[in-house]
Amino acid sequence: MIQVRSNRIKLIGLIVEGQTEYEAIPNILTRIGVKYTSPSCFHGQPVEASIPILVENCLLPSARIQLLKGVDKVIVILDLEYRNINANEFKQNVLSELRKKIAEVEGQKFAHKVEVVICNKKFENWLISDPEGIYRSNYIKKNLVKVVNCHADGLDALSVLRSAFRTGEYYNRSIHGPRIAKFLRVKGEELNHICSESFREFIKIAKMV
Repeated sequence: MIQVRSNRIKLIGLIVEGQTEYEAIPNILTRIGVKYTSPSCFHGQPVEASIPILVENCLLPSARIQLLKGVDKVIVILDLEYRNINANEFKQNVLSELRKKIAEVEGQKFAHKVEVVICNKKFENWLISDPEGIYRSNYIKKNLVKVVNCHADGLDALSVLRSAFRTGEYYNRSIHGPRIAKFLRVKGEELNHICSESFREFIKIAKMV
């Protein structure tokens, strides 16, 4: 049975899809002053998988591991990819199914510790959400402000990044993603520069713990 934490240091448990998020998200949380455990990584999701299968096979085992660490909140970060479904609808469906499964095995109290955030569409959409910030990176050769046009969600972020990458380099998700993410401006009023609703939602949920 999962034990309730005795001290009140606020702590987040993370569940991510791949190595890019595993490396990048903790750095972002550190910069906004949020404590976290070592993330659980389920190494991707078949886009064609039904939500019950996604939850049962990928998310539930990881959520139980994170809850066992005594966290105050578990945040699941999923890519929308190219599913034929609205991002918010996808989030609500996954969250409902995951909370139901956790309630069955651990109780309702722990089910409500879980939140879901959807990258709309990929983690790279979060990277391009601060064009001027990532322009400071040695990897980005041009300012993407006009390309992103104040709305990063929904763009083909991989193509946008590749078009801006420095000559002789090719964007490698697991290598360059975490390095570029360090240039995202996420502290205090800097967050106003972020033009991704899904990324801003993640920061808001993380700070509310």
